[in-house]
This record gives sequence, structure tokens and C-alpha cells, in this order.
Amino acid sequence: MLKPMCDTTVTEGWPNASARNIRSCDRWVLDHGRVPRTEGLGMSTESPTQPALTNPAGIDIDHAGPRVPRWGMKLGRLLCWWMGWKPVGDYPTVPKALFLASPHTSLWDGIIMVSIAWAMGVRLSWITKKETLRFPFRRFMTFFGAVPVDRSKRSDTVAQIAEQFQDRSGMYLAIAPAGTRKKRDFWKSGFYHMARQADVPIICGFLDYRSKQGGIRDIVVLTGDVKADMEKIRGVYAGVEARYPELATRIRLRGEDEAENTAPHPERESA
Repeated sequence: MLKPMCDTTVTEGWPNASARNIRSCDRWVLDHGRVPRTEGLGMSTESPTQPALTNPAGIDIDHAGPRVPRWGMKLGRLLCWWMGWKPVGDYPTVPKALFLASPHTSLWDGIIMVSIAWAMGVRLSWITKKETLRFPFRRFMTFFGAVPVDRSKRSDTVAQIAEQFQDRSGMYLAIAPAGTRKKRDFWKSGFYHMARQADVPIICGFLDYRSKQGGIRDIVVLTGDVKADMEKIRGVYAGVEARYPELATRIRLRGEDEAENTAPHPERESA
């Protein structure tokens, strides 16, 4: 089982720490609302495929975002152990962010990603139709992260998500940028517009089926330069293997190709 590791004053001598110290560690997590470190957790910040997560420059860190309860962390760790997956990365240090769940080629991706997120104490939210949040399911679905959106206003979905971010003190909204488990030519650009309008960074969540590691690879702060931002995201996901690689959508927005096609070509102008 994975165990949280607190200050050396609490867990010095681990793994021979007493049960009292372990309970103290659990209380520390609940009191402070975050996991202090991930060393020794099976959530190593360093591995051949996983670079250490670093705080992006320019983000003022007031507090971490929403957490799952203690029983949720234990359940997530149990599921990860049972499925043979290893959570890697750090608990995010920004209170609000768009959480990219990629790659997405199987129904198992969602189950594994949520299990890993819960093992790391990260409470993910997800978009649903407002009609689904009705009695008697409203409280249950809201607890598990449902964010209502009026689908009849398709052109206004981005604005609705931006408003949800503004109204909440913390939220990690999970989105599969490919939009489907089938192979597509491009990622959908909705995630990019949502993050820009809500003025939140992007947490790059990932699942690498080759190493059976998953979690958080990096945090990307968007600049508005689509090509440059997407280059950063492509670099983050480099080497990550999907469950079905042949179904993985390439990491590219349609707007990138359109911009390149409309850009002036020096060769043509000289001709």
C-alpha cells in the first residue's frame, strides 16, 4: 500500500514508524489540505519517463485546489495497486486548472485516470448536461465533480466554463482533448479556449501504458500563441504511449494548419 510521507519529525525512521505516527501523518494531510511530499509513496517525481514537476513561473500560489477525502485516497491507491499502475508527479500547487486527460483510446483510460488522481488526492471535475443534475442524483453527482453546462447554448459553452471557474475557489476540470476514443486528425480546440478565457493553466495529466505510470507530467501556462503553446504540450506528452497507439489522435489543433496555410511564403512572394 502507498502511504503518505510527512515531515521527518513525524515519519523519521520510516518504514518503522509507529501506527501513531502514521495516524498523525494522515491528520497532517487533512489539516493542511495537501500531500507534503511524494518521496517513498510509489509516486516518485523522477523516473525514466517522468520528469519532476516544477512550478511554472508567474503563478502566485495561494493554496492547492480541491482534494478527495481520506477514504478516497485510500481507495485510489488500492485500485492503482490492483490494476498495476504507479501514480507519478506532485499534487498540483495551483487552485484552479484545466486537467488534460490524454491519451484517450479506451474506456479504461477514465477509470485509471480517476483512480490515479484519487490516489494523489486530486479531486477532478467533469462536464455534464445540466439536465442530469436533478433530484435525487444532484448531490451525488455534484460530490463526484459534475459541472453543469447548458448544451443548448453550444456557442456559449466556453463562457459557461469560464464562469464556473470564476465562481469557485478551486477546480480541476478534466477534459479529454481528443474528444473521442477513435482516431482523429486533430485535438478539439475547446480546452484551449476554455483555459484562455478562464485564465487558468493547463495540468497535463497522462497515462503511459508502456511503463504503466500515470499522473501529472507538467503544468503549462498558455500565452495566447497557439503554435508555441501547443509545441510545449507536444513536448510534455512526447514518449507517452496509449493503450491502443493506432487510435491515438495526434497532438495538434486544426487552427495550427490553417494558420500555416494562410501565412505568407517568402518563396511565393519572391516569385
